[in-house]
Amino acid sequence: MAKLFFAKKSKKKRLSEIGWKILIVDDDKSVHQVTELALKHFDYKGRKLSFISAYSGQEAMEIARKERDIAIVLLDVVMETENAGFDVVEYIRNILGNNHIRIILRTGQPGYAPERYVIDHYDINDYKEKTELTQEKLYTAVRMGLKSYEFISILNSQKRSLEYIVQAAPAIFKITSLEDFFRSILNAIIDLLGISEGHSKVDSLSGFIAYPITEDGEYKICYGINNQGNWEEDEEKIAVMLHRLHPQLDSIQGVFNVEEGTFAIPIKDKNEIVAAILLENLGHISEHAKRLLNILSMQASSAFKNIDLFELISREHQETINLLAVASEYKDENTGEHIRRIELITCMLAQELGMNKEDAVQMGQASTLHDIGKLSVPDSVLQKPGKLTHEEFDAIKLHTVNGEKILAGHGHFKLASEIARTHHEHYDGSGYPNGLAGDEIPLSGRITALADVYDALSNERPYKDAWPNEEVMDLIRSERGKHFDPDVVDAFFRLVEKEVL
Repeated sequence: MAKLFFAKKSKKKRLSEIGWKILIVDDDKSVHQVTELALKHFDYKGRKLSFISAYSGQEAMEIARKERDIAIVLLDVVMETENAGFDVVEYIRNILGNNHIRIILRTGQPGYAPERYVIDHYDINDYKEKTELTQEKLYTAVRMGLKSYEFISILNSQKRSLEYIVQAAPAIFKITSLEDFFRSILNAIIDLLGISEGHSKVDSLSGFIAYPITEDGEYKICYGINNQGNWEEDEEKIAVMLHRLHPQLDSIQGVFNVEEGTFAIPIKDKNEIVAAILLENLGHISEHAKRLLNILSMQASSAFKNIDLFELISREHQETINLLAVASEYKDENTGEHIRRIELITCMLAQELGMNKEDAVQMGQASTLHDIGKLSVPDSVLQKPGKLTHEEFDAIKLHTVNGEKILAGHGHFKLASEIARTHHEHYDGSGYPNGLAGDEIPLSGRITALADVYDALSNERPYKDAWPNEEVMDLIRSERGKHFDPDVVDAFFRLVEKEVL
């Protein structure tokens, strides 16, 4: 049986051959030599260290600008100026906006950089005096720094990939041309893998997407992508490969490994194959990347016969909107339960207020996207355990406006967009972002506001304990006509009396 040949493979380094990048910044050349010698045999998760040297703050800033995958900076303070190291910190954090590099300050002149002052005023991750930094302590500091860097990099990658899916979904569902639709899916896969796994991972990626046009096994081939751009492939060879894969495509749901570095993704509608994607030269990919590919596969499957997103969701594909909702709060371990409760409470309140079941269900589904705008709020604000400053609270407030922006541009997101913007408005006009009052606030926003507060107070969250039920009820009663619409409050307590809440 003939084998499908792709564009010529390029040699790629395995991840284990690519060292963790460590930037040493010090004007004393011997410090560089001693550091490299002390960490010569260092290994973390099968990867060695790759050292980059800078002998001034200015040189360090230039390297940090070009090398975006530096894991740790071992940074001196006093170099060409007394504050050269601090200037590097400010440049990395504020100018480059790079918050995942771990910065370990090493100073031989602590008088110029008192530890408490430095920790309080600069965004660094560790402070060491050179006299105390033995080989063992240096090993420990670097290992802890790499663990932190890896964890933050994974979170950032997951956040960016989820943001990509959130923003790409409406565009995918708006496409009317079948060929353009599949091309957009293939492009989305390439982009998503670049974000999730690193763009170097997909530099030599080759692939195609094919879909059947007759019951006799004839396929339409869209096209392939690699680092050279589009390329043409023998459709007969592709058909042979598809025929060989067909039993697996039929029986397996989601992405699967065909052979080393080669993955297949079936796109199905009601368990019937509507298209198949094959990717080669990809190497190993993470479980998170596989989940993202499965999400795109589900989106493509949902949209194949009908690009009307909300109609699809309301009929049989609510998981897509659940994905968008999870993206808004994906760091919360209880997000799934929270979203389902918000949806259920909103739906029940809408029906109790006289809305028909179909519209109430649609409002419940739309309410799950109420906090989608939190994707735009910095992690440092969202995860802050203590009281927020005025500036930080202003940043939080923007999630309503940004939520509306994320969902704008597609008519079927209109209700979700409305909820995202107005669910923090108060009935008495004291809410945000616009200080709307009474019936100026859409009913969807008034209902979701109560549902959100009730669920948030009644259940344990990562940052708070659950309130006693009686205290929650007392607060809702006290906020009738203030925070909450009186009619919505009354409907809520009718549901409580019926023991459905």
